[in-house]
Amino acid sequence: MKRLVYIILFLIVFSASSQADTIILKDGRTIEGEIFEETAYSVKVKVKSTPKVFYRDEIERVERPEKEVEEAKETEPELTLKDVSERKKELILKLLEANGAVRGIKANLRALLGQMPEDQTKEFERLVNADEFILRLVPVYAKYYTEEELGDLIEFYSSPSGKKNFEVMPYIIQESITAAIKYFEDLPKP
Repeated sequence: MKRLVYIILFLIVFSASSQADTIILKDGRTIEGEIFEETAYSVKVKVKSTPKVFYRDEIERVERPEKEVEEAKETEPELTLKDVSERKKELILKLLEANGAVRGIKANLRALLGQMPEDQTKEFERLVNADEFILRLVPVYAKYYTEEELGDLIEFYSSPSGKKNFEVMPYIIQESITAAIKYFEDLPKP
């Protein structure tokens, strides 16, 4: 058991090692440093102990090496649907179709309806609209992906490899969990 605790601590400590954030500017310059503040209008980054400010209209994209999603949530401003350009909204909706999210959401809602008592299904159908729910996802995706990245993802999920990835991923995840459990069970006991 002690060995498992040490392994977990090791993974936590070394996976949290600090790496530089990268800001790619529209003029081609690349800035590396530690982002310490972001607003809807600017990004503040510490470059060799010197704080610098870059405005969103001069930034092509921001890259963060393996930072926790929770950390990104804390620093990124909340977006609403009206904050997302029509072009980006179209790309996100196309991605949600290509990666199977729309199909999955609608299937889950149908399954949920199938499990409800008949007298509650009409009210649920009146209150819950899958398309409205899907639109609520647009700002979430807009927060994390550029238009270029969305295009790349759409291209991938529309390809034969992307379609296969979508089909086999649930099996890969399940078998990976089984392999991880087996690995820890096979460790020598102290």
